[in-house]
Amino acid sequence: MIEWAEFYCKFFFAHGNKMFNLENIIYSTMEQLITEDSPEPVTWGVKKVDGAAMYLCPEVAGNITLNSPGMMQSYTLTPDAAGIAVTLFALSHVAGAVYEISENRAEIFIENFHGLRDWASHHHEEFNKIMAVID
Repeated sequence: MIEWAEFYCKFFFAHGNKMFNLENIIYSTMEQLITEDSPEPVTWGVKKVDGAAMYLCPEVAGNITLNSPGMMQSYTLTPDAAGIAVTLFALSHVAGAVYEISENRAEIFIENFHGLRDWASHHHEEFNKIMAVID
């Protein structure tokens, strides 16, 4: 439960009439990328990796197939790898939007993106598929 609280505190940003809730953006990203024949994630967990990078991981039985936006290809990933892919995709999107408002605040999203990507490049066997989805 501490991870969820830390996730919310780290990745919720409001400024004026704009609000960025990374959790909802990750869910929305999954809905956009997931294929119809994949199991629909109902519950999610927070995972923290070396260097304090965090990501959301769908808790489903079986693999998840994600479409790569613009590439017209799909990739089948474990739930863990799919969680990393959609979190990286969402972090990239949010970092750009937040940067226009507050460069300082955007650093949190940018640092998590780089930390998670770097960790996955050394520790996740599906790293190439993860990167193919988000490229």
